[in-house]
Amino acid sequence: DLRAIFGFEAMSPVPPPLHTVGQSITAVQIAQANIDLLMDLSPKLKAMHKIGWDLPTECQFAMKGAFGVNSGKVSNYQDWIKAASNDYIHNYNWHKKVLQLLQYKNPAKKQWIFKVSMHSHFLDILLNLYPDIKIIYMHRDPLKVIPSILSMNKELASLLYGEENNAINPRVEIMLREGALKKVMQERKTGFIPKTQITDIHFDELVADPTRVIRATYENLGMKYNSSFDNVIKNYLAEKPRFRYGKYRYDISGFGIDAQEIRDIFSFYTDHYAITLNV
Repeated sequence: DLRAIFGFEAMSPVPPPLHTVGQSITAVQIAQANIDLLMDLSPKLKAMHKIGWDLPTECQFAMKGAFGVNSGKVSNYQDWIKAASNDYIHNYNWHKKVLQLLQYKNPAKKQWIFKVSMHSHFLDILLNLYPDIKIIYMHRDPLKVIPSILSMNKELASLLYGEENNAINPRVEIMLREGALKKVMQERKTGFIPKTQITDIHFDELVADPTRVIRATYENLGMKYNSSFDNVIKNYLAEKPRFRYGKYRYDISGFGIDAQEIRDIFSFYTDHYAITLNV
């Protein structure tokens, strides 16, 4: 059985104390109030990214209690990853404590599901903490991914610092993405990431035929796929359609970057994994 970290658990791993607000307010209500406020402040986020108290959430939210920060001037990926790793060893140790806390009162043996793109920077740390981890490595056209990341970061910067101070450096984001892709390629080439513990998924194939791709993923990782999952997938997609809150249009030119430049920078990646390039 698989088990994800849900939005309300990441926001409140420990329920509110009964002697304060806990008698009338639950962790679910706290999470929903936070999400409602976020969406009121930034309606665009609804179209950009699905967020919900009852949805699997990204691991960074389970790390927030670690207060780990990687800041300072970023000049190259090697310097950045060296400095960031020091912070993220602490962050991932905290992440593990949160998982242990969440399963403390629910000791049934289940396999945790993690998700967030930053994991690709720190698979060495993850493999050290969780040696039997299985990695689902998602691939998509960088010309779709990069403007999506930049748009999300700019929107979050607007929330934190205001519209007048929401400038981001697209070159840094591109450098970090390029560095992470090359790092994982090297870790796979050297066998640091065991072949039996990683499988590849192409985003376009997942969207076109999710049941087939998910079934194949289970099989590739040596996990049992139950035929009842077919209906679970079908019902989930019916209840939560992809463009439920509208389709957000990403445009790389708005960040002063030429599309062909993205193609050139990431050709090593798209060629290696035979990524479908969207026009």
